[in-house]
Amino acid sequence: MKMVTLVLASILSISVFAVSNQQSIEETIREIEWNHHVRCDLMRTSVAVCFGPTRTATCHYSQNYSCHGAEKVMGIKLKIKDYFNLRVNTRKVVVTKVEF
Repeated sequence: MKMVTLVLASILSISVFAVSNQQSIEETIREIEWNHHVRCDLMRTSVAVCFGPTRTATCHYSQNYSCHGAEKVMGIKLKIKDYFNLRVNTRKVVVTKVEF
């Protein structure tokens, strides 16, 4: 029983840590541009897949960017989550994963 409790506590602490590290799309792009010395332009946004009632639905989609710099050209894909935050009664959009 102690082992199950320990595993559940570990999973919850990891998931809380992961959620707290999620950034907005603008912050993520700004950080990539700064770190890689490039300028990124949005190329394509995928269709959103949403679950739940319309007002509080959680949606997942991706955005593809083309990034150009003096020394490199690269493409990035952002996985994005758009969800309703019940604490502040507003929608929140965060980047859940970045693929280079």
